[in-house]
Amino acid sequence: MKVLRLTRHWATSAQKAALEAAFPGCEVERISENLPSDSREAVARFDQLTKGFQVAEAVLPVNLLEAILKYSQFCRNGGIIIRAVMDREMDEGGNATFTFSHYEKILEIKIVTEKL
Repeated sequence: MKVLRLTRHWATSAQKAALEAAFPGCEVERISENLPSDSREAVARFDQLTKGFQVAEAVLPVNLLEAILKYSQFCRNGGIIIRAVMDREMDEGGNATFTFSHYEKILEIKIVTEKL
């Protein structure tokens, strides 16, 4: 199984261990790339990047994740989208530190709005 990490951050040892536990024997590859802000273009580029992968960790805005889940060939072909959940801690100086907690599979994103 091949896992694509679409993120600018390198995996921590805890993240690597969690991926190995979830997907034993997986090969993990990281690509640091900003997808286009246009949903249609983002889905097309996402499908290009994920060719040959079965799992994709995606650090993306919610609107792009929603479009990818609905329209990407990757997801239509059974591809799994995951994201890392991070614990956030603030120090006395107001600086944030993020620590990996776990991975979760993204099943659906639903954006509901109302005109103000």
